[in-house]
Amino acid sequence: MTYYQEKQGTGLWVYLLLLAVGFVTVYIPLYTRFSEGKAMTLELLLGPILALATLPLVLNLLCLRTKVEEDRIYIRLGWLFPMMWRRIPLASIVSVEVIRYRPLRDAGGWGYRWGRYRGRRCWYYSMRGNRGVLVVTRDNKQHVVGSQDAEALAQALLTALDTAGRGRA
Repeated sequence: MTYYQEKQGTGLWVYLLLLAVGFVTVYIPLYTRFSEGKAMTLELLLGPILALATLPLVLNLLCLRTKVEEDRIYIRLGWLFPMMWRRIPLASIVSVEVIRYRPLRDAGGWGYRWGRYRGRRCWYYSMRGNRGVLVVTRDNKQHVVGSQDAEALAQALLTALDTAGRGRA
């Protein structure tokens, strides 16, 4: 049974910026070379080939999926295929709290990050915004799961914990 499911992406400006960088990296060197009437060399083609190969991988990273199931929280970074995933068993959760954090200051940005929250080391899984749920596990690890609806995510976690008979704060 799934108690909560959320899919987050970045703002449109990030996609446009990446596409602009890809365009500049691929189109301008090729256009310049063709307009000058010079032959294509392997060195000239290497940049556009690498850009075309890495752009889909970078675009794939711009999606975060969070799912609360009967026995775990499943966090996946990747749109077409997972490039990072984390499973946190509900049995290991000690506390759940809705928080507001500072992504740039606390974790160095959005995505899958390692930073500090309240002076302690913490894993961050976020895609946009500054709200999320702080999950503390039995092994004293902190995880901040970013969400556009942090209250609903926290409530789903508490409901899943209660249903499993392991109700916690």
